[in-house]
Amino acid sequence: MLSRARSYVPLQNLEQGINLIGFSCISGEFSAFDLLSHLGGESVVSSVQRYNRGTGRYESATWMDGAPVGVDFPVNNNEAYIVHAQTAASIASPAEHTDLSIDSHTGGQAVEGFPVNVDGEFLALVTISGTVGRIL
Repeated sequence: MLSRARSYVPLQNLEQGINLIGFSCISGEFSAFDLLSHLGGESVVSSVQRYNRGTGRYESATWMDGAPVGVDFPVNNNEAYIVHAQTAASIASPAEHTDLSIDSHTGGQAVEGFPVNVDGEFLALVTISGTVGRIL
């Protein structure tokens, strides 16, 4: 059983004004309203937009009276987002930062289920649900 692991999540910088960002480490459900809060809230980010390929239109999430409003579109690993930043800021990818457990396997078979166990000592990078974890 693995005792601890640390998620490896790269930092990004927002500059004041318009930014184009994307994330490679999003796990679980995450939406535009979540992203507004994750990026620092109303004092840092005024809005987040994406291009909806299905409709051919841009969708926007913004703030009104301290609450997110607009389209609460899903945020995922394969799209870019337009962020209107009011101030410069450093941000981490919105990945879940939890301890990971992994079962050892043989013959290159995929590991499934929970918990996952590892025997022995080694350093490895693994991807679980889109999150890269560094196993120490």
